[in-house]
Amino acid sequence: MPNPDHKEGTSNDGTSCHLVVNGTIIIFGGSLKRQISIIYPFGVKRISTLPFDFEGGRCNLSKGTITLCFDFAKPSLCRFRQV
Repeated sequence: MPNPDHKEGTSNDGTSCHLVVNGTIIIFGGSLKRQISIIYPFGVKRISTLPFDFEGGRCNLSKGTITLCFDFAKPSLCRFRQV
């Protein structure tokens, strides 16, 4: 049975990356390689789209900077964004 709170255009699988930013869980990439989604108490909602593919990579938040690195397509590239 489909989950009514899992919105179309979102995915939370083993190839996505999760971070907690200001108390909100954010999902980057995964099988939907360009997704930016948030997890809230009753489901998942896509909030934006990455300007690049990101699958199987790692993410980190440090000193107000989100880092997305080591994805399948560009394993030696890291991308940075201030929050």
